[in-house]
Amino acid sequence: MKKWLIALGVFISVSAHAQFGFYGQAGGNYTHLGLKDATGTLDSKGGFGGQLGGGVEYHTHFNYFLYLGVNVAYETFKLDSSATGFSSVVTTATYKPLFVSIPFGFAYQFDFSKNLGLKLYGGMDVQFGIGGKIDKHSTYYVQDSVTGAPVKVRESSNSSSIAYGRTSNKEATFDLANANMGFNLGAGLNFSKSVEVYAMYRFGLKNILPGGESASEQSWLSMLQLNLKIYIPQHYYHTSKEKPYAHKEYY
Repeated sequence: MKKWLIALGVFISVSAHAQFGFYGQAGGNYTHLGLKDATGTLDSKGGFGGQLGGGVEYHTHFNYFLYLGVNVAYETFKLDSSATGFSSVVTTATYKPLFVSIPFGFAYQFDFSKNLGLKLYGGMDVQFGIGGKIDKHSTYYVQDSVTGAPVKVRESSNSSSIAYGRTSNKEATFDLANANMGFNLGAGLNFSKSVEVYAMYRFGLKNILPGGESASEQSWLSMLQLNLKIYIPQHYYHTSKEKPYAHKEYY
């Protein structure tokens, strides 16, 4: 019984000193489609984009945080069809997806001084596709009957909206999976408990290309973000090093 009373007392004390803080943020990103292609016909390249969003943090005097955010992210990456040997069609597709991302996890802040801290992040996020487009450029070849070398005969380009769907359907006609989960790791510098500059690396866990786990290739969407975060209202939390206001008496 005594242990339960002590635990209850600690919980009440932590809850009484914990505070919620809201923030808005914006920044840029570099996205890369990781790819392990069993057939050796695909290659990928990264690209730059950006994100805009906000969230809430729950902070205690132990300098631990829980965070939950919502971002709209514009990302870019390329997928090349370049088979070994002769191929009659080689296609380069530039994907420009638009995702809603929901990051969540925990953080810990090391206070260097009253106005400067280093915050370390760890957690997960889920991305949901809401829009975007694909630009495709295809080059058509025939094989020279004497030398065997490819001879270009024509080219074509087209643009279309991205179709999102379920990864479990091997015969799917969609372009990208409609949901994608990943791990997040990051670090940031917090200035005056009001503004923070932080970097976050995201590693995707599920196949995002059509076919899901039954596809011949394995794919994962990774992203490096650099964000500027502004707390609203500013200076919303106090660190464990700060002491409460002491009443002074004057004689």
